[in-house]
Order: sequence, then structure tokens, then C-alpha cells
Amino acid sequence: MSDYLLDSSVQINALRRSPHTQTVLGNLVLSHRLCGCDVTIREVYAGMRPHEQQNTEAFLQSLYYLPTSRAIAELAGQWQYQYRRTGTQLSLPDVLIAATAYGHGAVLLTAGAASFQVLTSGITSSGATTMKVLRYVS
Repeated sequence: MSDYLLDSSVQINALRRSPHTQTVLGNLVLSHRLCGCDVTIREVYAGMRPHEQQNTEAFLQSLYYLPTSRAIAELAGQWQYQYRRTGTQLSLPDVLIAATAYGHGAVLLTAGAASFQVLTSGITSSGATTMKVLRYVS
């Protein structure tokens, strides 16, 4: 069983009941664990409307929680520093989500976010990344 960290774009699509997202997640949940993290929870709550609170909270509670640690925060900072030196700007939320997935050995599932694709071909403190990102079109 692999962990799949759902980017907030995937979580929002699931909450909006996107048929394609429902199919993708329905297939994954059969043999994998669907996960969220600090940043994705914050992003979902930031866009939640009052009438969506009950469904949103039930959905977020169904996800396994991958915590952010000091080591993950340090890795995110190192990635931002390394990429900035090459002229590539990474958003703090995206780099924290990616570092959380990497730190837990999870596959990152996203419906967008080009910065995640940049990270898969990039560098880490050890010189290479084995982070897995699965992108789908919603």
C-alpha cells in the first residue's frame, strides 16, 4: 500500500464532485492510502464557504494525515534556496506540500501546479530526487 498525498487542487475537485477526480480517487483508495497535510488542509479551509463546512470536514477527516516536521521544513527551505539560485521561484505552499510527500515517501497527486513538475526533475540536498508526482487532468 502506497501513500498518495492529495494536493489541494485534487481535494477541491473531490469536494466539488468532479466525476474524473471521483473515478481517480475511487480507484486509488482500493489499494492505497489517501493523505492530506498541514498545507493542503489550510488551502482547503481558506476557500471553504460556510455551507460547505460539514462536507469539507468529513472529507478531510477521511484522509490520513501526514505531519510536517522540522526535517521537512528544512528540506523545503533548501529546495527553495537551490531553485531560486537557478532563477526558478517556487511558492511556499507548493514546496512544503512537495517536501511533505517526499519526506513521507508518498506519491504526490496533483491536478495542476507546474512547480511540482519542476521539483521532480530537480535537485535536493543529496543531488537527486526520487519524488513521485502523478498529475492528471480533471
